[in-house]
Amino acid sequence: MPPHNRIPLIMAHTRRYAFRGLPNLARDAGISRSALYRLVQEETCPTLDQVLRLVRALSKALGKPLDTDEVFCIGGSYPTASVCALCDCKGCRPDLAYSSPSRLPIYFS
Repeated sequence: MPPHNRIPLIMAHTRRYAFRGLPNLARDAGISRSALYRLVQEETCPTLDQVLRLVRALSKALGKPLDTDEVFCIGGSYPTASVCALCDCKGCRPDLAYSSPSRLPIYFS
């Protein structure tokens, strides 16, 4: 069974790969587009070389190092549960979105 991956979610947090990023990521990682597509769809297991190349390319695009276990998961959970926290995202996950209803502003109720 192929490992779960967060490639599309991490890609969405980068400028280079946010829109139509699979071809760019495939080129940057030196992997064919079809192989990357099958990996993202969890149809195939990546080789160690593919994992390392993808993590290196995603790390470069994020501007921070990523561990392989933050991108690919076999056991069912990641060390950092939220991709936004992993990517130091400030914009797509406002803290109010996860607070209790009593703390939400009127326009959210």
